[in-house]
Parts: sequence; C-alpha cells; structure tokens
Amino acid sequence: ANGVELPVLGFGVWQLPPDGTTYQSVLWALEAGYRHIDTAQAYGNEHEVGRAVRDSPVPREEIRIVTKLSNTGEYTSARQRFMQQLAALGTDYVDVYMLHSPGSTEDNEAAWRQLEQLYDEGRIRALGVSNFGVEQLEELFAFARVRPVYLQNKYSIYHPGHYNEAGNSESLMEWLNQHRMVMTGYSIIHPAHAGFMSPMDDPHVRAIAERHGRTPSQVLHRWLLQLGAVVIPRSRRKERIVENSRLFDFALPDSDVRLLNGLATLVKSTGTTRSPRWCEDVYGVDAWLEE
Repeated sequence: ANGVELPVLGFGVWQLPPDGTTYQSVLWALEAGYRHIDTAQAYGNEHEVGRAVRDSPVPREEIRIVTKLSNTGEYTSARQRFMQQLAALGTDYVDVYMLHSPGSTEDNEAAWRQLEQLYDEGRIRALGVSNFGVEQLEELFAFARVRPVYLQNKYSIYHPGHYNEAGNSESLMEWLNQHRMVMTGYSIIHPAHAGFMSPMDDPHVRAIAERHGRTPSQVLHRWLLQLGAVVIPRSRRKERIVENSRLFDFALPDSDVRLLNGLATLVKSTGTTRSPRWCEDVYGVDAWLEE
C-alpha cells in the first residue's frame, strides 16, 4: 500500500513494560524473523522499541515500524507529538503512523492535515487509523487528500473487526478490500469482551489445533492471515515469540476457515436473528431459530 510493504506478521508491544522487557522482547522478535514492530504513544515503550531496532543487526530499512497518536486531546497538535515520538524511537521516519482512535470530526481533520504534511515530507511512509468503523472511515475519506491504507482493529473469532459488526449488512473485511485498505487484527487470542471464553479455550479452535498438530494461538493467527489480514501477536516469552512466528509452514483447509468464521454467529445471534447476517451459517443457526 502506497509502495510500503508491511509484513503480514508483526510483533506487538501493547502492555509490555518499558523496564527492559520491551527492549528484550523486540530483540527476540527480530532474531526470530519478525520485520514489523507495532507500538503506540499510549504504550509508553517507544524508546525501548527504538533502542532494540538500533541494537539489532537487522538493518533499519528491513524493519517496518508502526506507531500511533493515542491522545485525542493532542490531535490538533499532532505534528508536535509526532516529532516527540520520532525522537523517542530514534529514527528519521516511521513506516506507518495511525490515529489510535476516532476523535471529533474537527479534531480528526486537524490531525490528518498535519499527518499529510509529514507524509509529504517523507517522515511518514503510509497512514492508517485504528478502532474506526465504516461510518468513521467514510467521514475521513470525505476530507482526506492522502487516504489511510491500514486499519488496525480488534479481530477475533467472536469479534470480527469492529464492536458493531453483528449489526452490519456487509463484512468489514469486504468493505476494506473494496476501498484498497488492509486490516491489521489485534487481540486475536485475547479473551473477547462481554464475558466470552478465551478464543484459545474454544473447543472448536482446540479441535482444529489438535488435528493439525499446532497450538491454538498458531491456528487463530493463521486463520486471520488466510482472511487477508496482518497479525501482530505479542509476548514477553522467547518461546512464545518463536511459536507465534511459525505460521507459514502450514495452512488451514477452507473447511476449517469456514468453521472459525462461523463462530461469531454462535455468540452474536439472538433468539430471533442470526448475526452477523453476512457470515455464512455453517452451524445451522437459522434452523434453530425456525424451531
């Protein structure tokens, strides 16, 4: 997108503390073959990400750094905050810069104008947003001279792309494909909100993992890769970092992908309506509702 190739496997550093843990984890990730590091203003660890990138033997030009402007109260002074983040990272440019969440329309536009200028200057190579829905993206498209090419949202078997996906008539992934944007899914294995079990413990996921001789984490990340998204697993444990990198020596058959896709209908449907309607009814929810 925009000539910037973002590796589909990234390493996320959300909730990794800036006490040397982030630094060591990023070094391990680069050693394991990751070439895409995802951080944010709100994570408070950009300086450790930057130090690890500088200390790694991997050349900077082979690494894609993604970071975000998190504080909506600073959207009107986005350029100033970006320059502070650039200094913390210790680099001349970032590969992708995102608004971490939608602010007001006026603040979003004020921020975007400044990000477009930084893009023109070569300090940002591609633009993106996080935690936006279709309505908010369309609003941004109305004033953007340089459109975002990446969207980073929570994406799991229970929460496929946005908090209101169950009510949408069209899949967010399909919409993004039509508008030449790429999804980055975060918290793929994190327990979904609203009290659902962890995707790692879902019996359907565990059965598929057992069939393939893989871990539930590998199955879930591979599933989203096969849907066409970027994944950014994170861990502070070296063995888990390596485990999550082993996603390219196996593939899920279409039948397993469909089973995983359909799990959203088991948790989003009500007593009268199958949701999301755009999701294939692989578990026969409509038949239950007709009884």
